[in-house]
Amino acid sequence: MILEKFDISQLKNKKILAFGAHPDDIEFGAGGTLAQFSGQNSVEIIIATDGGLGTHDQKLKNGDISKIRKKEAESAAELLGFKNINFWNFPDGGLRAWDKKLRQKIVKTLINKKPDIIFSFDPWVRYEPGLHPDHRTLAWAVAETWLLVDTPLFLKKMRHENVVPLNPKPALWLYAPAEANWAVDITHVWENKVEALEYHQSQFPKEKMEKIKNKLESRFSEAGKQIGVPLAEPFRILE
Repeated sequence: MILEKFDISQLKNKKILAFGAHPDDIEFGAGGTLAQFSGQNSVEIIIATDGGLGTHDQKLKNGDISKIRKKEAESAAELLGFKNINFWNFPDGGLRAWDKKLRQKIVKTLINKKPDIIFSFDPWVRYEPGLHPDHRTLAWAVAETWLLVDTPLFLKKMRHENVVPLNPKPALWLYAPAEANWAVDITHVWENKVEALEYHQSQFPKEKMEKIKNKLESRFSEAGKQIGVPLAEPFRILE
């Protein structure tokens, strides 16, 4: 599919809400784009799980790694200029078991915050990062809630009676998409994106980070070629 270049200058004074399953997901998929949007818009992020399984160190406990990852996420969010970061603290690796409560929480958040744009995983992606069960669960929960959040009977079913449906609905930007239709030039904020990922030291020690950087650079250069820039983050935008 041919990508179109999104002109970020057209977005001003918008409320942007980005969802990630784990503390580093948003930086991976949309860190460069959101860093640029944060200059003239309000960017708030939500991390659904506590990230408590994110270690190969057998000496660490869930609570220990969760605290470490929370601090890493806060540092990355500050660097990228995000207004606020919310931790929902669902158990890492077990988001499917909390699917109904997760969806209710998403509905409540969208109704209360009334964002203009939502960022989330693409639920239709087949392999990486869609292989992770938390990614799939969150992706479908956000996408399906977005689809129906302007419907009164859906809100009633989700135990949100006497609330005004979200109409017009926000745009839905799916990162790491199966089939992108837009891309954002991130060339001049590439180092910021990488630095934000480097804050997640519990996940990416220096020897591992270089490989990740090269892999990401290859991926985003492919999207960049299609819109005539060195590096770009691809998205599937639904409205």
